Amino acid sequence: MEQAVRARAAAKGCLRRASPEIESLLSEAEADPVSVTESALVDCMEQFSKRLSAYEKAQGDIELVIDLKDLDSDISESADYRISKRKAYIRAGELLVKHTSNVEASGRKGSNKSTSSGVGDTHQARLPKLELPKFSGDHTQRQPFWDKFQAAVDKPDLALVIKFTYLQSLLKGEAAAAISGLSLTESNYSTACDILIKRFGRKERNVFGHIQELLNLDSTGKTVESL
Repeated sequence: MEQAVRARAAAKGCLRRASPEIESLLSEAEADPVSVTESALVDCMEQFSKRLSAYEKAQGDIELVIDLKDLDSDISESADYRISKRKAYIRAGELLVKHTSNVEASGRKGSNKSTSSGVGDTHQARLPKLELPKFSGDHTQRQPFWDKFQAAVDKPDLALVIKFTYLQSLLKGEAAAAISGLSLTESNYSTACDILIKRFGRKERNVFGHIQELLNLDSTGKTVESL
């Protein structure tokens, strides 16, 4: 138990030191948006995500050995701490999305000018405006969400880390929690997609959810034929 407590304290300290770094970058971006590069944002978010994952692992180890009478309060305290630290991370993700959208808009303008003069590359990456619904884990919305996401975001000319950022920004609730432990890296994008597909796309889960819907309709006086 003592070793687990020390490991969590160390991970918490690393996460606490990462917070000012990302806050400083956000403040710099607010003062002068063009001074913060996409690579700086991605690097800062990756480092923060790794430290958050280390803290969550240490917290999980604590929960395995802590007395049951203290478990609920410890979990609640840890959850509040993670939420407070993730606020800056979420803001950084929103800034990254905005930054890449602005770059894409500038690229389109430049491409249009070049095209009108007969010169230029017409294969600019087309970044989405993120006019997409958020996905919380509802099995009935998984396939519609995934189809729209793939059409708008999952394109070969878009960097994987940017795709991952978009994906994170469009998830909430159970779906967001399912991949919350993954660091923001290119290799983890495919891992996140696999997790979401396997967890929320299982046939037995969809069948069970459909049965629940039918039961709910019956309790409200509606019939299956009215669907």
